[in-house]
This record gives sequence, C-alpha cells and structure tokens, in this order.
Amino acid sequence: PQSVARDAVRAAERVPAPLPGQPAASVEEAERVAAWLESPGVRIMEVTGDWAWPLHGSISITDLPRHALASVAP
Repeated sequence: PQSVARDAVRAAERVPAPLPGQPAASVEEAERVAAWLESPGVRIMEVTGDWAWPLHGSISITDLPRHALASVAP
C-alpha cells in the first residue's frame, strides 16, 4: 500500500494554492472528499500541514428543514 500511495502522489495533478482569503475548493469538492474519507477501508497516510474539520461546519438536523424552506420561499 505505501508504494501504491507514493505512485499515486507522484502522478497526481498539482493544484496551485488558493488566493489569500479564498477557499481551496468548492463546497461540493469538499463534500465528495469528506464522503470518500469516511468510507470503509480509507485511511489518511500522510498530511502536510494541519488537518481539521470546522467546529460548527454544519447545521443541525432539526434546523435543516427551516433552512431549506427559507431558501425557496418568495
């Protein structure tokens, strides 16, 4: 697994750092990566820098309908 991971890193696309104050990825991209990281058999092998999830990065399940309805209300 280590050699496969190293080969994948070598072949990966290089993405430039975001501009100051700008997100590094879209919300959709972050959600896809998060879903993949939470799937069975996936593990983080190496991190450069910090790894953190936002403390209040989501809304509660009880507030979801209110937010969803507010976004479509006239």
